[in-house]
Amino acid sequence: MPVGGESPKDQNSNKAAWLDYDDALNGEWSFNIEPSFIASETINNEDDKTNIGETSILIEKTSYEELVATCDAMKVQMKELEEKLEEKKKEDEEKDLKISKLESEICELKEESYKTDEQMDDLFSRLMNILGVLERRETEKNKILEEKMELEEKLENAKIALQQIDVFFIKIKSNHQQIMEKQVTMMESEKNALMSEMLKQQMLYTLTTEGWTQKWAAWNAEKRNLQEKLAEKDRENEMLQAEVDMEEVSGMLKIRKLQNQLTQKDEEIQTVNRKYSNLKKRGVQMLEEKNQDIKKLQREVEDQKKKLEEQNNQLDELKNMIKQESEKRKRFENEMKAAEKIVKDAWREEKMTRKLTEQTCLKEKTEKMALQEKVKELSAKGVVVHKICPNSEHNILVQRIDVLQRQRDILVDSITQRDAGSENTIK
Repeated sequence: MPVGGESPKDQNSNKAAWLDYDDALNGEWSFNIEPSFIASETINNEDDKTNIGETSILIEKTSYEELVATCDAMKVQMKELEEKLEEKKKEDEEKDLKISKLESEICELKEESYKTDEQMDDLFSRLMNILGVLERRETEKNKILEEKMELEEKLENAKIALQQIDVFFIKIKSNHQQIMEKQVTMMESEKNALMSEMLKQQMLYTLTTEGWTQKWAAWNAEKRNLQEKLAEKDRENEMLQAEVDMEEVSGMLKIRKLQNQLTQKDEEIQTVNRKYSNLKKRGVQMLEEKNQDIKKLQREVEDQKKKLEEQNNQLDELKNMIKQESEKRKRFENEMKAAEKIVKDAWREEKMTRKLTEQTCLKEKTEKMALQEKVKELSAKGVVVHKICPNSEHNILVQRIDVLQRQRDILVDSITQRDAGSENTIK
């Protein structure tokens, strides 16, 4: 604050440097040294020259230029520090974007895992349907095999029946032959007996001519009757032989029909067996293909699970890094608060020093005025006086630079600590 009764030039000379701390800008700092200070000092010096007249005054401007250069360098360093802080903020934003991308990728991987589970369910349902079809085909095959066994049993029964028929025909033939032989032998024996009787009767007829002629006629009639009976027996035997032949032919036809049916059934069974073998091979191939697909899907699911685990591990690491970053931010904020307190304390000290320097400046100016009056008096008397510029302004600038250097060192230490901590976490 300017002291009452001072001129604007004195106020400008007292404002050698000023520090502005803005709480509304999230801890952003601005350090400025007023360039009007040098101009005001030169104006004051020029006024001194004009007022003194013939007296020669020596002013050390190099010290002021060096102080201004150091202040400009401090400003550049502070700007660099602010740029580093902005870069850190950008890096934090990039890390947040990476975390959001990783979370979106994890959500996509979870959706893909759900899709793979649905595909596995579809494949299992298809496999169950295929197994049901194969079971139905197995049942059909079993039915066909049962029918085949029944047909084979029927064929065996038919063969047994044919064998029995053959045995029966053989028996009939043997019986017929025996009967025919017996009848022939009987007829021959009867014929021989009749012939012997006829011979006897002829012998008797020859002996007795008249009586035996009638008997001979009766015997001839009986002979004719016997011959007719023999002819009837022959016809009956021929009829029996024809019937036997017809039965043999019909039996052969039945056997051929049965054999044809058996061959057809065998062919049908062979075709069914071929179809079943082909279907079985195709089913086995399909099962192998499905097993391979299931294994591939299981491998893909395992890979996806591994990726998910890796992503989860990365997320955990990122969460830990975020926690560490948040802790570092808190530490940095605490450090910033501490730095703010230091800056505020320095600002208070600077205000106190400014007040003290203003008081000293007032004293020095009063002394300067008194000296100027003495110089005027001495110059009026003809005495030459050499004067040096007071050191009050120089001391003020040195104090401001010390404050700025301390603030700069605090900020540099906090930023270097933060950079080292972030590099360690990234490693």
